Amino acid sequence: TSLIILFLIAVLLHYFSATVPLIGTAASDDVAYQVAVPRVYTAYHHFVLIAENIRSFIPMNLNMLYTLGILLDGNEVSKLINFAFGLGVFMLTYDLTRQYIDSRFAFLAGLLCYVNPLISHNSTHAYIGLGMTFYFLLSFRSLLRWHTTGESRLLILSSIFIGFNIGS
Repeated sequence: TSLIILFLIAVLLHYFSATVPLIGTAASDDVAYQVAVPRVYTAYHHFVLIAENIRSFIPMNLNMLYTLGILLDGNEVSKLINFAFGLGVFMLTYDLTRQYIDSRFAFLAGLLCYVNPLISHNSTHAYIGLGMTFYFLLSFRSLLRWHTTGESRLLILSSIFIGFNIGS
């Protein structure tokens, strides 16, 4: 029960960090690029080539998800999308550990992954790292299940998820 309480505290801290704007975030990567370029796309209602930002020439999958968040309600929704990716990484780590290692350590493995400073920091900003990790873990899980069952649809799913990862 103490691990569950620690997990709930971590989830609440990450949620509030993602939704409450902090002073001095204007120079961070998520505001400068990850959300700024999609904000320009939404202002013009199409892709815009920004000469000062070479990455605007290559719209990526996760940035397009952040564009959807901006269209719905601004930067906060983009951060909440990334927060959901963090929870997804926790659940996939839990599931992979439960199925392939030992179910007694599954929650602890997911918790250690979720409270890792890199995951903690990324789940409160609209970065692409957690989305890429999420898609990689989905691909890896599908590949392991394909190896076990031999179902070709799982191999196709694995390919689609790794494609989402690469396209991010």
